[in-house]
Amino acid sequence: MAFQLLKYLILFLALCNMPAFLLVYSSSTISSAASYLTSLSLLAFFVLAKERHKPTIPFIISSLLYFLISGLNYEGDEIFFLKEFLRFTIVVVCIIEVMAGTNYKELFYILLVGALSVILNAFVFPYANAMHGLVLGRFSGFF
Repeated sequence: MAFQLLKYLILFLALCNMPAFLLVYSSSTISSAASYLTSLSLLAFFVLAKERHKPTIPFIISSLLYFLISGLNYEGDEIFFLKEFLRFTIVVVCIIEVMAGTNYKELFYILLVGALSVILNAFVFPYANAMHGLVLGRFSGFF
């Protein structure tokens, strides 16, 4: 049961883009905590998974190439760059275990919650994005 709850937490945090939502509508502290919770939950799920699935090699290669190419012109903090690379690698490798154990019905309900949040934001809070300096339009809710 706890394993299923962990899976639903990961799906909700990752598919509904909760860290970015919390960054805009809450604070950077809560958003950062949600982002780290996503990474730690993915690692925990990967470690606790009973059966392992083969990693998707094209995604791993393309993510390595993306960070290698973007690292050539990067002029910021190297620690931040390595941290982002590590967190992206965790997502690419560990999300495979979560998605392999997820059926279409579970995926449908998680995405339905995200879609309903867009509808709720459009009809109930139409000016919520404008209050935060964002444009009015289709970008609202969890997405």
